[in-house]
Amino acid sequence: LLDTLTINFTCFFRDRSTFVVLRDEVLRPMLDARARHGQRRFSAWSAGCASGEEPYSLAILLHQLLGAAIRTWQIRILGTDLDEQMLERARQAVYGPFSFRGTQWPDLDRFFEVTDAGCVVIPEVKALVQFRRHDLMTDPPPGRFDLILCRNVLIYFRRSQQVQICQTFHRALNRRGVLVLGKTEILPTEVAGLFETVNLRERVYRKR
Repeated sequence: LLDTLTINFTCFFRDRSTFVVLRDEVLRPMLDARARHGQRRFSAWSAGCASGEEPYSLAILLHQLLGAAIRTWQIRILGTDLDEQMLERARQAVYGPFSFRGTQWPDLDRFFEVTDAGCVVIPEVKALVQFRRHDLMTDPPPGRFDLILCRNVLIYFRRSQQVQICQTFHRALNRRGVLVLGKTEILPTEVAGLFETVNLRERVYRKR
């Protein structure tokens, strides 16, 4: 029933404009400020990550922003989902053409190795990402994070559950942490006061 009702629809850098805002309005200033203060740590949570394209996209973006300096950072990206089969695919990090459909992102090829099985995420990117099963309704937050991506997941929940999940995200975010929802989703009014808007069109919000 779960497999029937949920849509594991994802691809690399899905909704390019969201990743552009994430790069230019969130990550670049956040990482620059931390580097200036000698705080080279960053943590992110991709909730409802399906087969892993989203957390790997974020890892690629961090490589592009930090370059060789990424070796001096402590970076943790966690991808979670309910579907164990999808999580196993994510751990394997082997992708076919469907995962790249419509993808337009600069210098993407160098982060994959082409094999007979498909395009394999290179070890330097794969090392930044971990995967685990997590239930947004029943499990506690899997840590504290600077960024939470939960795109096109809330649509599967009732309003009261959406409020509960957003409250959980607020608790899980570090000070001034950022939450990104899907373009078809908005913050429930019950929790709107917990966040300030960074970019409404791309559904990017910052913890108050």
